[in-house]
Amino acid sequence: MFETLFSRPPAIQRHRAGPLAVERATYLDMLAVQGTPRATMRIRAHYCLRIARELENWPREHRFTPPEIDVMSAAWAAQSVARGRASTTKNPQLMFRIVAVAFLRSIGRLRAGPTSSLGPYESHINAFIEEQRQNRWQSAATCRSGRW
Repeated sequence: MFETLFSRPPAIQRHRAGPLAVERATYLDMLAVQGTPRATMRIRAHYCLRIARELENWPREHRFTPPEIDVMSAAWAAQSVARGRASTTKNPQLMFRIVAVAFLRSIGRLRAGPTSSLGPYESHINAFIEEQRQNRWQSAATCRSGRW
């Protein structure tokens, strides 16, 4: 996978030799199957390498919570600004968090957060969705969209 994203041998070697190389390649393969553009995949590959290096500081069985991911992303963003790679912490922090959540989920190391409580109209929405499913909406995707 890394050979298809990068052309420079040092970059390919850096990604191959980095921690969790198989897991990172599998995650990137999943993105490729979904039709993710090459430029986006390259960016995500860089973030995944940084995330994998951070994971080396944690026990292998540790599952990460959203606050832990927020701390890691804030540290990454501050480091990016300090190195002159970004002018503010906003975008690096957001991108790190997005990639970290997706990557950690793909390797089974994301702790599920609390589920949201049901709203006051949940029973009405469920009845509506069920009625539409019986009459018009055959697809699960249409029902999900209608629920939204």
